[in-house]
Amino acid sequence: MWRADALALASLAGIPALLLTVAALAGHPLLTGDAVIQNFPLRVIAGQALVHGQLPLVNPYDFSGEPLLGGLNAGAAFPDIVLFGILPPLAAWIVAEALAYAAAACGLYLFLRANRLRPLASWLGAATYGLGGFVSSQAVHLDVVETAACLAWALLAVERVAHDGTARRPAWAAMLAVAAGCAALAASPEAAFDAAAATFVYALHLLWRERRPWRLAGWLTTSTVAGTLLGGVQISTGADFVAASQRSHVSYGFATSGTIDRGLVLLLAPHLLGGGPIGLTSYVGSYNLAEI
Repeated sequence: MWRADALALASLAGIPALLLTVAALAGHPLLTGDAVIQNFPLRVIAGQALVHGQLPLVNPYDFSGEPLLGGLNAGAAFPDIVLFGILPPLAAWIVAEALAYAAAACGLYLFLRANRLRPLASWLGAATYGLGGFVSSQAVHLDVVETAACLAWALLAVERVAHDGTARRPAWAAMLAVAAGCAALAASPEAAFDAAAATFVYALHLLWRERRPWRLAGWLTTSTVAGTLLGGVQISTGADFVAASQRSHVSYGFATSGTIDRGLVLLLAPHLLGGGPIGLTSYVGSYNLAEI
């Protein structure tokens, strides 16, 4: 670690903390959309349950009661839920957001440095990933941001398991297990699936270049199983809840209505069909532009 690394990490962690705190103090916290109607209130309920010595399993305020842990949107088993038990609700939310963005950016910075990029190049890549792009656009879904942070640390752990010395390999394998477990506990199944796919592809790349791939495969498999067990309480309860919801009975047409093949051109020119700022015409596409 050089002095440049310390400055880079401090800035990547400080930027989201500063911006989110200043905005909140000015009366404009980053709290919109689904975060207002789902993630924030449900996390407050989960935190209050912990304060009263209860497991955050049930939300008694919806209908005649509804699963809180299994309902996924609360992220009731994610480690930062303790913030909602010890801090005022809005302060807990801002701290959780700042930690998630900082973890995403700092994790990717260390991953890029582990791949021998220079500090400036690593900083630019980490800022692009952790403070911009899809991670910044998903502020409305804190669980997605948290999963993105887990992905960055999972990639770092896979890299170090493959290339670090034998003495340090168990520690990196443990980090991979924790990152995988937290990705499940963040309670964003679609984002967790994407993170798992990205980590798997990168692991295959390393295995292809490894002289003894079976040893590395053994470490990675063990870590993956351990991570799945760590996140099992969220995986099992969430699967049960989804199986009883309308999402388990959607048609094929509904499930594929927002897929890439229909919106691929909008990834290249997002406002081709209208929408967006600076006086553009109204969006005329067939699917929600923000979701694409």
